[in-house]
Amino acid sequence: MFDLVVDGNCLHCVIGAERALVLGEIRRIIRRGGMFLVSSMCGPPKSTEARRDYDAGIRCLIRDGVPSRFMPSPESLVQECLAAGFEFVSADLSKNSWWDHLELLLARP
Repeated sequence: MFDLVVDGNCLHCVIGAERALVLGEIRRIIRRGGMFLVSSMCGPPKSTEARRDYDAGIRCLIRDGVPSRFMPSPESLVQECLAAGFEFVSADLSKNSWWDHLELLLARP
C-alpha cells in the first residue's frame, strides 16, 4: 500500500475501457487517506499539427492510425476520477499554446 501515487503524465496514454481498470488498480494500492496526483493533457489540442491528428469524436490524438493520447475536458477528467472512488482535493489547470494540462490532487477515502 502506498501513501502517494503520482501519475507522471501516463494516464492520458491509457485509452478506452482500460482507463477504469487503471484507476481502479491505483485506488486499490493507495492506503486510505492516501493521495493520487494526476498530471494529464486535457481539452482539445490547440496547435495546428495536433489539431490535424485529433479525433474529436473519441477525444484522442491519433498516431499512425491508432489513438495515442486521450484528451478529456478538465471537468470530465475530474468526474472520471470521482467515479473511480477518489475524492477531489485540488486542481490546477495550465493553459498552453499546444494543449492544456491539468494537475489534479485526489484522496482515497
